[in-house]
Amino acid sequence: MPIEFKEKVMPQSCAVVLVDLQNDFCHPNGAWTKVAADPDLSKRVESIHSFLPEARAHGVPVLFLRTIYNGWTISPPIEEWWKKLGTGPTCIEGSWGAEFYQVVPEERDRVVNKYRASGFLETDLDLTLKAKEVRTLLLGGVGVWGGFFDTARDALAKNYYVFLLEDCIAGGKPQERSMLIELFRRYHSEVVTSRKIVEAWKSA
Repeated sequence: MPIEFKEKVMPQSCAVVLVDLQNDFCHPNGAWTKVAADPDLSKRVESIHSFLPEARAHGVPVLFLRTIYNGWTISPPIEEWWKKLGTGPTCIEGSWGAEFYQVVPEERDRVVNKYRASGFLETDLDLTLKAKEVRTLLLGGVGVWGGFFDTARDALAKNYYVFLLEDCIAGGKPQERSMLIELFRRYHSEVVTSRKIVEAWKSA
């Protein structure tokens, strides 16, 4: 029998996962922002700022996925695409570009470094979520085509329920983002607003 929406998003069984909220993906001078600036970014960041206190107040774990590259993890194909796209080195370990943009983790939050697009590839994200008995992911952040959706698809493959927080997603051109979100809604899983999640928590 299908599990109801409210049961899927109960605070004790879900986690908020924020993807790539970093200077190189968000700041006007960031490596990616120079070629794929998002005019809606400030609205999305504001929504994330409003949502996180609610999540923490309900005891929901908050995890930040952070892209990190260094001399050991950059590969020739990655460098080739940086050159083709004109982005230059992105999120180099220890650099300003790798730092968080506006939304900063609190001490109680978990930061997971990732070295490829998906937050599940060669990281301890899955182990961390299972240790917290999480079965539903509430996803927000940036980098829609790359890290964001790669993480969402891998989460589904690992049998998590996945909800995209539509008002907390930024990255790229609005029309591209809308198309990708709609395809996810149609073929993969659910898309909701952060307000709907908070309403479910408060009425539980």
